[in-house]
Amino acid sequence: TKVKVADNIHVFFCLTEHVMPCTIHPDCARNQAGIKMAEQWRQALGGDTSRLGFMTYDDARPLSLARMAEYYNQFASGDFYMFQWHYTPLATQFVMPRWNLGEDADKLMEEFDLNYYGKAGQAMHDVTLFIDEYARNYTHKANEGKLTALFCGHQMHVSASAFDRKALDHIYTLFDKAIAAAGDDKVIRARIFQ
Repeated sequence: TKVKVADNIHVFFCLTEHVMPCTIHPDCARNQAGIKMAEQWRQALGGDTSRLGFMTYDDARPLSLARMAEYYNQFASGDFYMFQWHYTPLATQFVMPRWNLGEDADKLMEEFDLNYYGKAGQAMHDVTLFIDEYARNYTHKANEGKLTALFCGHQMHVSASAFDRKALDHIYTLFDKAIAAAGDDKVIRARIFQ
């Protein structure tokens, strides 16, 4: 780039759907333009990765965000910041700040699920693990839309989920187990339905 950035400037590189159309695989070929842009910003900042961080408003699951941030850390070692929109999951708010401080995202997600969902915690953690595994093993389809996501809280960003019918059926089965485990606990049931 031709930008001369002062030494006291730090940049948050925004991972929007224009930069990162595949929110499932950070290293996806669809994300190459965004990867190139991140590298250009790193160079503009004198190669100092601590001056480049990331921010997003995507509603991805915390483990997906952590994997994405870990990949982009080759360009940036600054913080990963997420806009707290009204649809931002509590799990993301719980995991990402502590992940920024060096804690393990998988352990944080387990801690969140088991404590936040109480009696239904293990069933809800099974949902988390299934989604994470599905994302890791997902293969793009030929007729897929431009933006690939499992979830998105903003309807303008994605029109269809990458989940197939079989995956959704399995997720609903796990949710049914969680609801059964919650019993008559109205608070836990409300949290499951959020």
